[in-house]
Amino acid sequence: LRNVRKMVAIPEDSPTNILFSYGMASILLQFLSISYINEEELQFEASWILANMMSSNNPKYFEEIINIGAPQALLQLLSLTPSLNVAKNVMWTLANIAGESIKLRDVLLKLGAFDIVEGIIKKATTVSEEFCRTIVWLLSTLSRGRPAPPDEQILRVFPIFAHIILRNEDEKMILEAIWALSSIAEMGNRIKEEFFRFELIPKIMALTRSENLTITFAALRVLGNLTNSIDEFTQVIFFSSPAR
Repeated sequence: LRNVRKMVAIPEDSPTNILFSYGMASILLQFLSISYINEEELQFEASWILANMMSSNNPKYFEEIINIGAPQALLQLLSLTPSLNVAKNVMWTLANIAGESIKLRDVLLKLGAFDIVEGIIKKATTVSEEFCRTIVWLLSTLSRGRPAPPDEQILRVFPIFAHIILRNEDEKMILEAIWALSSIAEMGNRIKEEFFRFELIPKIMALTRSENLTITFAALRVLGNLTNSIDEFTQVIFFSSPAR
């Protein structure tokens, strides 16, 4: 597996197509079952390879991974693995799956992806910045897209995005959080009110002046979506403007 990982790690000459054609995804999934949960090195290698294979954005690969039951197996492993390194790789794979299409996102949501990630956040004590970024990326991909996830699920993860926007200085996490919020801001008024309850508007206004143009664009999109329905929201945003 270590040798396969080294081959997959070369972007310009990745053997992903060959690996799928020889059934490597099914083999990796066997190694990622809870039967091997105490084999951290084995599961680390297998999860790293699968995560990279699923970075290819080829629809036929995602179709195969769904057909062999990967979402169920990966979420089960994520909920039980004691290894943060394995968990990070699994979340990376799940984020790629969720980001591929609304259909695949909804598959993960119906399997309880939010519950499992929430459990990881509660259990984690000391984690790396990279681990935190992966969590935020996964939550972001699970929260984006139309039709939106159910309000109840978004209301549970909204405080996490709000905390990142208000308290975190890491640009990568802010970017994922603000992209998620830009999609969430298209939802109904019940969700839109959360932006004001958490007092996010001044910070989002500040992010429109970010040197990172992607963050600036996403922040502007949040404000645009919030002002698209109710005059009350528009007035609050207007009076939050530093220009006044």
